[in-house]
Amino acid sequence: MNEFRFSKAILSIIPKFKYKNEINHILQSFGYLFYKINADYTKAIQNPYLQSLYNSPQGLLLTNFFAINSTSEIDYIASIYGSAPPSITTTSGHYNLTGCNIVDLLENKGITWKAYLENYNCGACYTGDFCPSGTDLYTRTHNPFISMTDINSNPARCAKLMDASQLDTDISNNQVPQFAYYVPNQLDDGHDTSLNYAMNWFKSWFEVRRNNPSLTTNTLFVIVWDYGQQQITFPSFFMVLQ
Repeated sequence: MNEFRFSKAILSIIPKFKYKNEINHILQSFGYLFYKINADYTKAIQNPYLQSLYNSPQGLLLTNFFAINSTSEIDYIASIYGSAPPSITTTSGHYNLTGCNIVDLLENKGITWKAYLENYNCGACYTGDFCPSGTDLYTRTHNPFISMTDINSNPARCAKLMDASQLDTDISNNQVPQFAYYVPNQLDDGHDTSLNYAMNWFKSWFEVRRNNPSLTTNTLFVIVWDYGQQQITFPSFFMVLQ
C-alpha cells in the first residue's frame, strides 16, 4: 500500500505544471480551502457530520495520507513547507525558516492566496505567541506562515495573513482567493474544548457557507485532523468537492 505524507502531497500539486495558464486553469476550476481540526482520526472519523460529508457524492476520505508528527506545530509547518526541518524538535512557536514554501510556489504561478486565522487581530505581521491579549485563542504554533522568513519579513505577504472574519467580507465581494488556508481558534478546533464542540462549530460554520457560490463554486475543501496519539499511523484528511 502506498502512503503519502499530506504536506508533500499538497506541495507537489503546484510544480507539476510547466505553464502558468495550466495551473491557473486547474485552481480556477478547483479552488482550495484547507481547514485543520485538532482531533485524533479514530475519534473524528466516527463523527456523524464528518461521515455525512465524506460519504456524500462530493466527498472523499483519503486513507493513504498521513501526518508526519504528533506535534501540531510541526504538522502545521509541514503543511506549507513540504517537510519538517530537523531543527524543529519542539513546539516553541518561534521558528524562522528559510527555503521554498507553498507561498513561493503559488506566487510563482500567479495563484492568489490568503490565510484566514481566527482571532488574528493584534496587528500586521504579528509574531507574538497569543492573541488577543490575555487569551490563547490565536496561537502562533497554529500559524505556519509566520514562521517563514520570506513571509514574516515581507509586508505584502504579511497583509495576506488575516483575521478569519475577513473571509465573509471576501465572500460578499467575490474576492475569495484561489488558495485559502483557514485556521480556527483553539476553542473551535477542539484543542481547548472537545471533538463534539469542534464538530458543532464546524457544522454551523460550513453549512451557512457551503451553498454560497462565491465560496463554493468548483471549490475543493480539504479538512484535516492532526491531533491525538495515533497521528503517524492513521489517515489525516478528507476532501469535499462542491
